[in-house]
Amino acid sequence: MSKEEIQRLIDSMAPGDAAELLADSARKLFTALDEEERRGFLINLIEGADRESEAGLVHF
Repeated sequence: MSKEEIQRLIDSMAPGDAAELLADSARKLFTALDEEERRGFLINLIEGADRESEAGLVHF
């Protein structure tokens, strides 16, 4: 499944349902990642959230 297909699926869901699905998937994924990969995943997740927060501030 491509990134675009995954994004379309997530976009079609209610936010709470999508968050629950993503959390379940992330927990499963974490068991397969080594420490460095987990750290990289979390850093990418946090950095993405920071960029989205900054973009949201432009509207104020």
